[in-house]
Amino acid sequence: MLGREITWLPAVENRGEGVFVAFKPDEIRHWSERSDVRARGRLLMGGFDRWRSEHKQSKRDFPGLPYIMLRSLSHLLLTAVALECGYPPPAASANACTRARQATAS
Repeated sequence: MLGREITWLPAVENRGEGVFVAFKPDEIRHWSERSDVRARGRLLMGGFDRWRSEHKQSKRDFPGLPYIMLRSLSHLLLTAVALECGYPPPAASANACTRARQATAS
């Protein structure tokens, strides 16, 4: 039986869940040099240039093919996990977050 005065509340600290994937920089470079990837990149860049011509105030730069590949892969992975767990795909894509950085030579 609950008391009339609440003296405590349940607490949860949720930091989320994630999937970490690392790629070898040489493999990304090799992939981005393929003729079919370069052709697709030109199409995407053309679309971005058209968007930029309509949004002249924007300071955004084209993110590059490696980022687009990582972003696409993150959506595919989250969709696969969501479907495996019984959730509809839109639930996964709403939470996709991609963090990418250039590898540094050591």
